[in-house]
Amino acid sequence: MAISFYSADVKNVLLAKSAIRQWVSSAVYNEGLRMGHISVIQCSNLYLLDLNKRFLKHHHFTDVITFPIVETGRVSGEIYISVEQSARQAAEHKHHPQKELQLLVIHGVMHLCGYSDKTKKQIKTMREKEIQYLNNRPEKLLLVSRETHGK
Repeated sequence: MAISFYSADVKNVLLAKSAIRQWVSSAVYNEGLRMGHISVIQCSNLYLLDLNKRFLKHHHFTDVITFPIVETGRVSGEIYISVEQSARQAAEHKHHPQKELQLLVIHGVMHLCGYSDKTKKQIKTMREKEIQYLNNRPEKLLLVSRETHGK
């Protein structure tokens, strides 16, 4: 199965796609699941706000929205990431924008794996999973952050 990358209304800024495919596949496998097809779509705040209003009935900005696609026995779906919000959050947390994008990708993947973040307990579990998989990123993803820092 595969992971595809798209950009809706912004420039594609997510780097090292091959390494991300390997990393995400490994995370899904480590969760005891099988890969289906995942689409990662980079977009603007307004694009994501429109999706949030139309499909989730939320009237606020967000950084990532995940839409699971039911495919028996496989992890499949669409992950929409606001490039603008991602850059803002990276600056707030004082880390590299690629790391923030990778965090949002793995956050979306964990949603597709069945994790939720509605309650405090669920949020804690989600954060633990994000940290676990961020700490297990391939060296190629870490190099991308170092090489592109300041660019």
